[in-house]
Amino acid sequence: MPWCPSCKTEYRKGITMCNDCGKELVENLEEVSDYVVLCSIEKEEVAKKLVKYLSYSNFESYYEYSNEEDCYPIYVHEPEQKKAKKAFDAFYTVELESMDKDADNKDLDTETPLESLSEEDNLEDNLDDPLESMDEDSNKSLQLKKKREQEEKDQIVSMMYDGGAYEKKADKSKELRSTALTFFIFGIGGIAFVILNIMGVINFINGPLSYTVMTGLFIAFLAIGVNSVTRAKKTAKEAILEDEMTTKINHFLEETVTAQVIESMKDGNASEEANFIKVMERIKELVIKEFGSLDNAFLDYIVEEFYNNHFDSFDE
Repeated sequence: MPWCPSCKTEYRKGITMCNDCGKELVENLEEVSDYVVLCSIEKEEVAKKLVKYLSYSNFESYYEYSNEEDCYPIYVHEPEQKKAKKAFDAFYTVELESMDKDADNKDLDTETPLESLSEEDNLEDNLDDPLESMDEDSNKSLQLKKKREQEEKDQIVSMMYDGGAYEKKADKSKELRSTALTFFIFGIGGIAFVILNIMGVINFINGPLSYTVMTGLFIAFLAIGVNSVTRAKKTAKEAILEDEMTTKINHFLEETVTAQVIESMKDGNASEEANFIKVMERIKELVIKEFGSLDNAFLDYIVEEFYNNHFDSFDE
């Protein structure tokens, strides 16, 4: 029987895709390694550098190109995911600061040293138009580079703290109920279709084998519907606890994290992006200290939502 490598849900033979997460099913879970996605990188050069850094930090990892997402997911062993995430945060903090330094060096390189001025430069009065054109092209090129670098920084920060990637338990419960309803409709309708064929009311399928196969398929639909309802009920209970925890955390942060506290967490010598990452990590540490260990994705979501709702990004 096929299994979903992500949800660990068993399906009837003939089904190839998971109804919950959309991943392709495998014949045996033993075929699936314990590797999970740590993050996704747009550039292969950066992906190679991160894998090398993780290897240096004693984490087994690899990357491969994803056609669907047009990026390079980085994979690590599931038991090491949390520790690898910390190494990932440290890596990109350094990368962001390095990008700032490189940008500053490029600005310095574009300035012409006084010592390099020669007597021929005195002829510039006769070459005003060509030189001005060259200066304009150079400025446009420099602005374009800075824009690309800023976009890369924003993407890095977004990739590290993408609260929008977290799916709330309440939303997950609604999604599962919708899935259950869909499979119940197809399952019941399909069984009615088979019965009508057996009774001779309609004549689309014939023979015991066809009846057995089609009946088994539609019973599988009903089983998936029942499974989805069970999971939806469980997730709905978890959603209540999640909402309560969210309220408690937000109340704690509103009383603890003020604009002055945010400023005290920043490093005056670091870039805005590096400071944002540092502030996020410090706030997460406060939450963990108060409430104990929490799911990383949930914690990222809560912290980023709080920060965006109470402080202007990078400008406070």
